Amino acid sequence: MIQPSPVLAPDFSRQAVRLTGDFLLSEVRMVTDALQIDLISALVFLAITRANVRSILGDPGRAQRFSGLGQIPPDAERASISVYAVARELKLPYETARRHVAKLTQRGLCERLDTGGLIVPTRVFASAEALRATESSWASAVEFVGGMARCGASSLPGDQRNADIRNQVARLNTDYFLNCLAILNQTFEFDLVNGLVFLAIVRANTWGITSDPELSVTYGGMGSIPPDELRTPVSVYALARQLKLPYETTRRYTLSLVENGLCERAAKGGIIVPGRVHLREDMMASTLANWRETQRYLAALATIGLVAEAA
Repeated sequence: MIQPSPVLAPDFSRQAVRLTGDFLLSEVRMVTDALQIDLISALVFLAITRANVRSILGDPGRAQRFSGLGQIPPDAERASISVYAVARELKLPYETARRHVAKLTQRGLCERLDTGGLIVPTRVFASAEALRATESSWASAVEFVGGMARCGASSLPGDQRNADIRNQVARLNTDYFLNCLAILNQTFEFDLVNGLVFLAIVRANTWGITSDPELSVTYGGMGSIPPDELRTPVSVYALARQLKLPYETTRRYTLSLVENGLCERAAKGGIIVPGRVHLREDMMASTLANWRETQRYLAALATIGLVAEAA
């Protein structure tokens, strides 16, 4: 079978990455809202979830068997993960990961097996809140693929069909979310929270460009960096509210970004990631790696039937 191969005109690669940032932030908001948990607990929840079903992600037959909204893998199909492994994957201090695992366990959102490993059990995904979140995740993926198609992305469908693939897409979304954050974090040696704060600043700065048909084309290419005067500064308070982080925690992360030269305070107030940061060699490499991960994700979606077709 021919594998899908997304294609994007080079002039739109940076616009595509901006759309990715919006998609990633919508995914984490979906989890915090659906489960009524804080940002760090949501990241821990997603890391456990992905580890539990990683083998299903890599097995087309099992992935198809558990593809529909109500087709949830039983606990016996889930591979557990240790707190230590969660902390290492998210680049969190062990004690921080342990504390948030305890919060999730107290809420019944994850369980510790006799072996000591952690799973998010089937009953959690069968809850009304989780099913709504899965549908929201599906809708986000459809919107994202549509946005990519409007940019110029297209996919060659592989085994396309009209079956219910909402659960399968939600698993791919989680994998894509964590992989994209890992790329950013590896670039700057962030933990995932720092990466999300940075991403939220970039998204706020460039949302006016992303949503403007003319500006999105003008500044759509990899080397087309918008001037700082086009960036919309964002306040620490707005970041804290968007990410559902305590204000003081958000202020501390933002201050760290400023001190490390990755952000700066705008003349009229608020925070921006200036153009000079986007022009850095490591940032350009990170942007390119993010686009390659997006290509992989679009290809995986196309294989199961969610295809971007250029208008």
